[in-house]
Amino acid sequence: MKKTNVRTIAAITIFAVIIVFTLGSFAFFRSAKYIKAEINEKIGKTTEDYASDFSESLNHMVGLTDSLTAYVDITLDKKAFTSGDTAYIAEYREQLARYIRNSLETSENAHSLYVTFNPQLTEEPEEVWYVIRDGKLERIYADLKKREADFELPYDDNMAYYFKPQDAEEEYAWTGLYYDKDLKENMFSYSRAIYIDETFIGVAGADVTADSTVEIIRNMNL
Repeated sequence: MKKTNVRTIAAITIFAVIIVFTLGSFAFFRSAKYIKAEINEKIGKTTEDYASDFSESLNHMVGLTDSLTAYVDITLDKKAFTSGDTAYIAEYREQLARYIRNSLETSENAHSLYVTFNPQLTEEPEEVWYVIRDGKLERIYADLKKREADFELPYDDNMAYYFKPQDAEEEYAWTGLYYDKDLKENMFSYSRAIYIDETFIGVAGADVTADSTVEIIRNMNL
């Protein structure tokens, strides 16, 4: 009788251990499943947030450029500009410079903002260009006369900002990475062609340096 009780107790104990182990394993794997799902959800959310932040930075450049294009379209006197009226061109150049300077002051990511005019419309190549260097706004006076050959086809990578929007159906384009000869930095650019009454006036554009692009990504908090 005693042996039977011992065997019964041993069997019950073993059965209980098996049940506890099974339930524990089930709970563990169930918890692991939920933890994995939660981790995947958080990783997906974080990735979406980063993509959103980066997209917002690029969209800011697009907004600056598109606004600048609209400004030129509305304010430029095409007849006076294309007739070689030097007084008007000088006056408009300074008016445009004020607009670009004020626009770039509000930018967090764009490195520079500019309008490059079609050199075929004026006696001298015209460009209004501001850049942020060491936290300060600086006006760039590129020697376009010296670079006159740059405006001829076929074009180099550093002139893609000028030619690509003309070829694009949407009249805007992003460039690949290129080396800017004036700023001596690697850049990405977004630019848009400016047309008034089907006349190509030039392009408006914004640049961001390769280093700034890396910094944008680095500043995304994990």
